[in-house]
Amino acid sequence: MLSAVFGEVSLFQMAAVPHYMPTVPTRTSVEEQVLQANNLFYRAFEMSDIGAMMAVWHPEWAHVMCVHPARAPAVGAEAVMATWRSIFKAKAERGRPLTIRLTDVRVKGLERSSDAGGEGESRSRTAWVTCEEVINDTTRVLATNIFQCDDAGKWWMVHHQGSMIIGAKD
Repeated sequence: MLSAVFGEVSLFQMAAVPHYMPTVPTRTSVEEQVLQANNLFYRAFEMSDIGAMMAVWHPEWAHVMCVHPARAPAVGAEAVMATWRSIFKAKAERGRPLTIRLTDVRVKGLERSSDAGGEGESRSRTAWVTCEEVINDTTRVLATNIFQCDDAGKWWMVHHQGSMIIGAKD
């Protein structure tokens, strides 16, 4: 759990250090790569950078999905990016900065799948990150972010889902 080692991490602070990635001795390099991809997603989110957001999502856009709290699922590139444009526009209209702190960050999965021919060669890996997003110190969202690794070793987001957390934290 990242927050247990480093406390809560502000993504705004991370943006000031372009290659920020805390090294946790128990993490593997693959886990660090997934966390880096996750951090790039949240940096794009916090900075309302649609270009950076597009660079995080998998280029085979047909299968990507994004589910924001209290919204219908957005499937495919156009629909997913439309949701982010809408969120970024609303943020700009409010005229106040967005801060996101992540807590209880966990990486799971990291499974390899074989190719369709059944020869056992690795063609992709899938991992997911679960975390709590604390937005502007008032709103708490439980998030699941799913990533796929391509043959070149780049981790791409293929799914983001956020669910509001109502009530006091245990």
